[in-house]
Amino acid sequence: MAALLPRPAAARFLVMLRAPADRAISHLSMLTKLARRGEAWAQIYLYRNVSADTKLLAEARAIGRCTASRGPKGAAPGHAPGHLSPKRWHECVAVACGFHACVVGQSIYEPQIRTWLNTFTARQVRVFTLDEFEVAPRAVLRRIESFLDLGPFPRLVLNWKWAWNAGKTKRRAGSVAPETLKALRRFYAPFNEALVTLLRKRGQPAAADAASRWDRG
Repeated sequence: MAALLPRPAAARFLVMLRAPADRAISHLSMLTKLARRGEAWAQIYLYRNVSADTKLLAEARAIGRCTASRGPKGAAPGHAPGHLSPKRWHECVAVACGFHACVVGQSIYEPQIRTWLNTFTARQVRVFTLDEFEVAPRAVLRRIESFLDLGPFPRLVLNWKWAWNAGKTKRRAGSVAPETLKALRRFYAPFNEALVTLLRKRGQPAAADAASRWDRG
């Protein structure tokens, strides 16, 4: 089995990120549907019958309290606000939220991406965003081809209506109150700033530019 796996240095990883608030809302919507279908693990997560707004804001407050114990927004010494160590991120997601699938915490990308970038070389990990895909899907696909050293994607892939996800994002964002969406974007702002800084330092300017616009809605 091991012989079939690529050498670590030959492995390539694509990371696709979504605007954090939109991803959290979508994640909660998915868990709600699974709970209604009888999935026990989702029912455990949603054992309290509260609204999506209440659930999302409660998680954000819990994580905020957890990260604040290490300074402004959990900043470690020598780092900007919004920077969390992977260990601290895991603690705040698993403990403060009471469940490892904490939907708000999973949208704090910087400590997760940094772990990958510290484990593999910059040439092995490429970060993209759904925002880039929505604006210029063919350009993103060409970058993926180059990164993976692939031939051209089939016409079916190139002509696919990749913007389908944008409409769903807008509808899901409408499933919570505008005030909740604004509060989530404020919550994520320092963490997004830390992510943008990381991506620029690690040679991922396109993803950094897209992520820098997340807080503007």
